[in-house]
Amino acid sequence: KIGENFNKYIDANVVKFYVCNDVVPYVDLMGNQFGTCELLGEESYNVEGHTISFKHWFIPSEGGIDDNATSTEHFKATDGSEYINRTKNNSGLYLYRQNRLVGKGLTLGMYTKDWWDCAYRCEVFFDGNCDSMFGSTFTKMVSESAKDVMQQSLYDTMTNAVKPFRAEAVRRMKKERSEKDNNNPTLKKEKEEFYKRVTEK
Repeated sequence: KIGENFNKYIDANVVKFYVCNDVVPYVDLMGNQFGTCELLGEESYNVEGHTISFKHWFIPSEGGIDDNATSTEHFKATDGSEYINRTKNNSGLYLYRQNRLVGKGLTLGMYTKDWWDCAYRCEVFFDGNCDSMFGSTFTKMVSESAKDVMQQSLYDTMTNAVKPFRAEAVRRMKKERSEKDNNNPTLKKEKEEFYKRVTEK
C-alpha cells in the first residue's frame, strides 16, 4: 500500500520508505513495466480556477496478463519493482492529490465496469486546493461514494474527459481479442466448422 500511494515519489527518487529495514518497492500502476503501455492522450482542464490534468492509458496484454476479473495482487518485476495485472478491478481512475495516490480503480459513477474495460486506466492529477471539490475526507482519500458529493462542474468535466478515451480503449481491447481469437487454431477451426454448417443449411 505504501508503494502504491507514494509510487510517484519513489519513482522520482524523492524519498525512500522502509518497513523493518526492507525498502518499499516502486509499484507500477499503469503497466509501463513492459514498455508497451500506450498513452492515448494527455490533457488539462480549468475547473472553477483549478487545474485538473488527465493521462489516459491503454494497458497492453503483455507479461502473462490474463484479464482475471478480480485479481488486485502485486507481481514482482525483474528489477525488484512491482506491478498490477490488467484486470477489470484494476481499471478505471487513479486520483493523485499532489502526486499522492488517493483513489484507485474508481469510476465515480461515470460508467459501469465490464470485462472490456480491463485495458483502460486514467491518471487524474490535482492539488490540495481541490479537496472540497472532490468531497474528500480528512484523510484526503477519495472513494466511489464521492460521486454523491463532488462538485457538479468537476464531475461533468471528468465525465467528458474520460468518455472518448475509455471508448477508444474498449475498441482496442475488442480488436486485440478478435485478433487473438483469429490466431487461435482451436477457435479458428470451430469458427470454420460453424460457418460450414450454416452454409450447408
